[in-house]
Amino acid sequence: MLLRFMQYRGVSKTMSTNSWKFVGSVPENYQRYLVPVLFAPYAEDMARRIAGRTEGEVLETACGTGALTRVLRKTLPTGRHLVATDFSTAMLQVAQAQTPPGGGIEWQAADAAGLPFDAGRFGAVACQFGMAFMPDPAQALREARRVLAPGGSLCFSVWDFPSANVHSRLFDEVCKRFAGDAISPAEQDKPYSLSDRNLLRQLVLHAGFATVAIETVSFQAVSPTARDWALGAITGTPRALQLTNAGVALEPVVDALAEGLAAHGGAAPCRTTMHAVVVTAA
Repeated sequence: MLLRFMQYRGVSKTMSTNSWKFVGSVPENYQRYLVPVLFAPYAEDMARRIAGRTEGEVLETACGTGALTRVLRKTLPTGRHLVATDFSTAMLQVAQAQTPPGGGIEWQAADAAGLPFDAGRFGAVACQFGMAFMPDPAQALREARRVLAPGGSLCFSVWDFPSANVHSRLFDEVCKRFAGDAISPAEQDKPYSLSDRNLLRQLVLHAGFATVAIETVSFQAVSPTARDWALGAITGTPRALQLTNAGVALEPVVDALAEGLAAHGGAAPCRTTMHAVVVTAA
């Protein structure tokens, strides 16, 4: 039943992920427009959780452009080794370019579902907003459990449903308006494929963790302008490729999303409350 539910939610391990690659200018736009607005507040929160709960080396999976990585490095004691991994070499390149050299971070390309590390090596594993985008999150969770030392802790976050996040709902509505059915329901729902708390608990426990805590965490998202936010949402995510493949010009989509965001949260700055689900397991 668990597998059937995962397939329904669009996270089957057989699902193609070609349209969810961060390629071209997407990583740079993601870092420029989205990281300060959406990911920086959650990075601070997660870094505090990791630093306060565990000892030993720390592994970050799906590190993206390093939003959490850089905060972890500042928050962790100097002696705690930090390994940051991502499947996308393009994202890793941007992450390293954004990080001062000699920062005590080991960067490595790696698949979270097949980690190239010995069992029991790490005291903590962190993943900020990457788990829902993995082709096989159940396997990624099993791998996290495998590389954790006894007593080690996993902390990861996923976005709450669009019904809880106005910016997500506007994003989906605008993309649907321009692309129609050209973007499949599975691709449309991918960012929220792990938003269900019951599914999350089942996945984590099935991966071998003994305890799991699930918490809704909310912050205010603030962008300098609604248009900046719209640019990031459309050109700083794989949705740019999906829309382009559907024959949709990006500029009108950006304009429409900027208009919707401004109507909700103001044009300059643009503000709204965002909600995510944070999972801690041991």
